[in-house]
Amino acid sequence: ISSDQNRYRMLVPGAQYLTPPAQDLLNPFVADAEKMMELQNKYPNYEVLAQAIRTTFQGFGKETALELAYEMVNAKDSLKTIQDYLAKFDQPTGFIYDNKAGKLTFAAVKPQLDVNENDVHQYASLSETLDHYYYEKVQRDRVQQRGHVLIRVVRNELKKNRKKLKKLQQTMNQTKLADTYRVKGEILTTYLHQIERGITEIELPNFYDENKLIKISLSNQLSPSKNAQKYFTKYQKEKNAVRYVSEQIAKTESEINFLDNIETQIDLAKPEDLDDI
Repeated sequence: ISSDQNRYRMLVPGAQYLTPPAQDLLNPFVADAEKMMELQNKYPNYEVLAQAIRTTFQGFGKETALELAYEMVNAKDSLKTIQDYLAKFDQPTGFIYDNKAGKLTFAAVKPQLDVNENDVHQYASLSETLDHYYYEKVQRDRVQQRGHVLIRVVRNELKKNRKKLKKLQQTMNQTKLADTYRVKGEILTTYLHQIERGITEIELPNFYDENKLIKISLSNQLSPSKNAQKYFTKYQKEKNAVRYVSEQIAKTESEINFLDNIETQIDLAKPEDLDDI
């Protein structure tokens, strides 16, 4: 490790060895628990409190500190909560679970935050916990290696289908104008005698909306009846589009659900399961 990676000391053959800098952190098993309560009074937000615990006391990882801070903030008796939490390390068992990021994790104390209790597995000792943890991790790594191509294909297809679904939904929103075209066509048909050829728009009573005036655009190249027919043609086109787009949305959603299921199977699979997938 050269100086550009570690400004305090270099770890290279022949270099003088320097001990790591002292962190001057407190031992939580020896220090007065009141010190931790002082931090709680100063930092009532459990996430901020967790960071303060890590920078004040030895041995706390991010998730362990968050667990303790969360329990402290929500406890009626913080002092007892701290003492009970630390006492769990006197004869620790072990737990394996997936954290909220989906990463396989182990802990000496049962996690409470952002985990599904059904996914937390307890073991009799830390040794047994680590055995199971590394076995499971190796299995997952092998799945990732063997299933890398399959995962990439599935995720690419998911991306394409989600993009397609978004466009289809936008198209469906646009086809909501279909009824407007029909209404305008019927109004033009009703008031043909009032429409002069060559005008580009007209306002007529909308008998579907308490005879409020509705503005209708016209082509000055078409007769009044042809303008009305043009709106009916648009209506029929949009109506057909609604049917087609609805079918495509259903198919795309089905495909996304299928691919989501495949992705989940890969994530949970053992190496020997990949051939079946």
